[in-house]
Order: sequence, then structure tokens, then C-alpha cells
Amino acid sequence: MTQNLPVPVASTGPSTTAGFKMRIDSTSGVHIDEHDYVKHSKSAQGYLLRRLDLPDIVQEFTFEELELLRLEDRLSVTANYHSSTAASGRLNAQGTYFSDLPDARQTKWADRLEIVEDFIKAEAAGRYSRSDNSLRKFVKEWFATKVELAMGRFGKTLDIDSPPGPTTIRTWLNRFEACGHDPASLIDGYGRSGNRDARLQPGAAALMAVWVEKYKSNLKPSMCSLYRDMRADFREKLPGTSVPARNTFERAIKKLDPFHVLAAREGEEVARRKLYAVRDRVDVTRPLQRVEMDEQMIPLQAMLVERGKWDTLPEKLKSGITHDRYWCSKIIDTWSRVVLGFVITPAPSAASALATVRMALQDKTPLAAGLGCESPWHMFGLPELIVTDSGSNFRSKQFRAAILDLGIGIMIAPAGLPQMRGVVERSFRTDTQYFYSRFPGRTFQDVVEKGEYDSESNIVVTIMELAHMMVRYFVDIYHNTPHAGLGGDTPLNRWNTGVERFGVLPPPPPDVMRHIFSTTIQCRIGNRGVRAAGLYYQSKELQNLRRSLGSKFALVRVDTEDLGHVSVRAGKGWLTVPCTTPGFDGISLDHWRETQAELRRSHASVAALSEAIVHKALMDLAQRIETLTDMSKVPSPIMKSEAFVEFDRELSRGFGIVRPEDGEVPQIDDVDTSPVALKDDEVEDIGSYTFPASEDDDDTFTE
Repeated sequence: MTQNLPVPVASTGPSTTAGFKMRIDSTSGVHIDEHDYVKHSKSAQGYLLRRLDLPDIVQEFTFEELELLRLEDRLSVTANYHSSTAASGRLNAQGTYFSDLPDARQTKWADRLEIVEDFIKAEAAGRYSRSDNSLRKFVKEWFATKVELAMGRFGKTLDIDSPPGPTTIRTWLNRFEACGHDPASLIDGYGRSGNRDARLQPGAAALMAVWVEKYKSNLKPSMCSLYRDMRADFREKLPGTSVPARNTFERAIKKLDPFHVLAAREGEEVARRKLYAVRDRVDVTRPLQRVEMDEQMIPLQAMLVERGKWDTLPEKLKSGITHDRYWCSKIIDTWSRVVLGFVITPAPSAASALATVRMALQDKTPLAAGLGCESPWHMFGLPELIVTDSGSNFRSKQFRAAILDLGIGIMIAPAGLPQMRGVVERSFRTDTQYFYSRFPGRTFQDVVEKGEYDSESNIVVTIMELAHMMVRYFVDIYHNTPHAGLGGDTPLNRWNTGVERFGVLPPPPPDVMRHIFSTTIQCRIGNRGVRAAGLYYQSKELQNLRRSLGSKFALVRVDTEDLGHVSVRAGKGWLTVPCTTPGFDGISLDHWRETQAELRRSHASVAALSEAIVHKALMDLAQRIETLTDMSKVPSPIMKSEAFVEFDRELSRGFGIVRPEDGEVPQIDDVDTSPVALKDDEVEDIGSYTFPASEDDDDTFTE
């Protein structure tokens, strides 16, 4: 398994947006229908917006009207669009990084950045190249210049006695350029070495966990007395097993949730009062002002050990579980602590990170309802800042370009400083304590009983059942549990009150989502338009483009979560082209594939099915798609070009849709419109979405 296993988000049905209140700032760009607006003022009921083309005209919009316009795809809001420092400017303003670092690391980082920037300028002027001899010459002259200017402010690694060598400088340059000239890429990446696997034997860890929990008691036992009693328990129950060290035991107690410890030992009212003062330690003032992302390996082996299942497994299956590890990628709102989304993946990657971000942009209430949750999962919107660690997936060009295109700032926290993303780090510890440690053993029954037979599929099914239960845990338990970091308030209540008071930025419109979270292919344009996923997309503008391109390939972007439209590259921008078959707005590729399979089973011939039959089948399967549990073949939200081409061949084989007014199979295209895959290096050069096209724009995409 190399693909992601995203939690299935419902692809059909009206979006539940109860309690959603968007925020519009003075620098926000607002586009409604054919007009551009800026904020004039805000009232208790909504906003007054001023027309840019007619400044004397001010129109009123209630919050409900704005949300309806957004759902009808008639409104888009671009944060900071009219500010002097747009999204890219904010991205490059890295003062926060420096101020959060110790002085010594600030100096080292600043000097390293100065070397890299000075070399890039000198290289552009033709004074140096990246050969060893040229880099040595650059370092010698650079240090000589600094000595002459009596700067005298170098850190140890840039000491004159030990200047960086050519290989080191090339490494800095490669990292700096690969991360889009992000200064955070030059922070030391230390702090990740060493073996951090648990060293306690499984039985010892389980018994120690029992005694750690005993600290949460109104009898108020001390750590010392508990440790003494635990040692006696070890001698009785696990003779010959090494007892965990006292420091290990006390560290485990200190990792317990402070609110639950105080509530158990002192009472809930005391806990609320004592923890109220620390509820806002992170300097944020509203929902989605700052979100944090990270990954955690799912402790599947530990869960099996704790339930007594591990020893019953065949060695081959044990090897598969320890070798094929799964990770949970999660995004959490710092202000309210609500979970905005998570994705299960065999290995962290840029694709899994982007899939996680996409969940944060979507209302997930239909998903929660489909899985039996009683609370809504209506936490969504456009984050203002995403904080990640310095992993390669977050520093990749694919991830950074997508975040920039969304208009979100990004902070890559330095390695070795987890406190800079402490909210998500602590949330993973909470998951381990209150979810993984209590995961029902029956879930692993199939893994144990089936043994070596199809072990990979068994593990995948187990992981996906775990993912579904994680939704229930986050939505119904975690979001409704008093949180120490919120002064005893619950994440759900904190989110609701914050949105009511401040509002949140709305997610981008579908066209922007398609540009950012798309699969790019290339097609020739035929008389029926372009083909993708066995469907045809056609418009007058597309046929005009066909006249200029002839038989050349056109670049096509497909959102596999919404097949209603595609984007086709056209000289100065991209055309939005609708599907010729109605009813595909909001339909995912997986939904369409399942529908086709159902139609092939129920109809002797699928070469000429009517649109009405196809539409009814799509609707009939809508509810079933929400709760699919066999996710082993579901593609990543951003599918590889080659994989999409294979899907298109599968979906197009012998399948045709006719319109009710003609009742005939459409004529055969005069050219082959089959999609062709692009290589990764070809995809990188096609540009990225910035803002809607206008007649005066040289180009609507950054090349």
C-alpha cells in the first residue's frame, strides 16, 4: 500500500452551515456576481460593502445572505487582497521565527541566511558559480569583507576558524531554493536523531499505565507512595520484569491532562478556577487565526499488545504490522482546540498534508452524521496561519505552493522546538491516552482470526474502522470534553462562541479549490470537448480554443472530489468548462466509479444510457458513499496523473450517456480525446492560481 487512506468525506447533499459566520476585513477582496466590493462597515446583522467600480454605492448584506451567496458559488472572499503586503508578502515576513528562537540560534540562523542571500545575488551578477573552487573563493572574500567591516557577530558554526565548505553551502542553497526562499529552511535540523522507541516491555508499560491513572484520585496519593505500591505490584504480578524507573513513572504522570487531574483530586470547580488563567497562553484571539499540523504514527502494535492479541498473530502478520506503519495527519485550531480534519496515510507526504488541509476547508457535518455522530462537525473555514514542523512534506514545493495559493501564511517551526506547535503535540498525547488506549479489542478480531490470509487487506480494514471511530471520538467525545487549555471550556463551545463573535474567513470557491487540489492531465479537444473520467466537458470558449490549438494537447485540471467542472489552460488563464451531463456538481470520482459499477450490474448494455438513469443512480448511491468502509482502493485527494488516466480508461470502456431529447449515441470524436498523463516535472511548469482573470491581466497564473 502506497496510497493515502483519507477519511471519506460525503460528496453530495447540501452543506450544513449552521452557526457559520464569515469574517470580512478592511483589506479583504469581495467578489459577488460580477462586482468587486470592499468592506464599508460591520453591523450586528451583517456587513455594508462598497462597490469598487461605483464607490458611492454601498449595499447591505446579512450574514445569512452572504452564506447563501457562498453556497451558490456567487461570492468569494480573498483575505488581504487589498493590503500592501499580500499573501506572498506575509509568507516572507519571518520575524516570528527569529523572535521564538534562542539568541544563539537566531545569530546562527541570521548569519547563514546572509551568506545564502549574498551568494545568490553575487551568482546572479555573474561573479561566482556553484563549483567547489568558486564557492571557496566566495567564502574567503565574504569573510574578508565582514572582517573589514568589523561586524564581529558570528555564531560558532560560522567562526572564521571553521568557515562553511562548498558542500555545506550547496546544501543550504538547495534547501533555501527548494522551500521557495523561506528563511525557516535554514534553521538547524537537529533534535531528530536517536532511537525514541518505547523501551519498556509491553506488560510493564500496561501495568505502569494502571498505576499512573491512580494518581487521578480524590484521595490525593503522592507520586512517591504510588511508585512504592507499584513496585510491590510488579513483584507480585510480573516477577523478574524490570520495574520502570521512578523518573519514567513521574514523567508519565506529568503527561496526564491537567484539567482531569485537578478535577479528580480537587474537584471540577477548583480545576476550572485554577486553569482559567492559562486558557490563552498561545497569542491568538479568534478561531482559525492560527492552526497547527503534525503527524503521529498510529500505535497499532501497542494496541494489539495491550489487548493480548499480539502473541496470537502469525510472524508474517506481525512483520507486516511493524513494517507497514500507518500515520495520522491532523490539523487543529489553536484558539478553540477543535480538530479541523485528519487523514490516515501509510507515510507522511505532501499529498497527505494537502488532503488534511482540504478537510479543514470543508463542512464535515454530513460525514459525522453518516457515521452516527450526535454532534455536528461544522468547524471549517480558511485558516490565516498554518504552523508545521520542518518535515520534508511540509517544506515541499507542492505543499508550500498550495498553501500560498490559498492565501494562508505558513510557519515552519524549527526542528527540536516542539513547543512552537505545542497544541497539536499535546493533542496527540490526549489521543493516545483517551482513544488509542481504549480502542475496543473486537476491532482486531478479523486480523487475529484470518492470520496470514490477505494480511494487508485485513490491516487496512482495521485501520479504516479505527478512522471511523476516530471521527466519533473527535466529534462526540473530544469536542464536548472540558479542556485544560481552555480553562475548563469545551472545544465545541469555544468554537461556537468564537465564530459568533468574530466570524471566520470562508473557504475558496470551487474554481480555486480545483486549481489547488487538482490532478493535471493533457487532452486534445474534440467536437464533444475534452474527456475526463469517462465524462465530456464542453463550452463555446473551449471550442474557440480548439480552433487555435488544432490537434495539440491542452492542459486540463480535474478535481477528483467534484467532477462538475474542469479547468482547461487557455493562453492567458484557465477556462472553467462544465460537464455535458447534468448532476455531477459535487460528485466525487469514487462516487462516479461506484455508480458506474452499479449501472453495469443492472443494465445489459451501458453503451447508451439516458441521463435520467445515470442521475437517479448517482442519487441512490449518495448515502452509501458516505459510509464506505472499504477504502483500500480510494485514491488520494490529489491523484497522480498516471493513476487518473487509468481510471479514465476503466470508466470509458463501453460506456455512453445520451441526452433524452435525441436518444442517440453522440457522434464519434474527430480526434482522440483520451487523457494523457503528465510527468511530475511537466506539472511543475504549468502555473498556479492567483486571482480571477480580467481583460487587462497579462496572465492569471504565476509561471
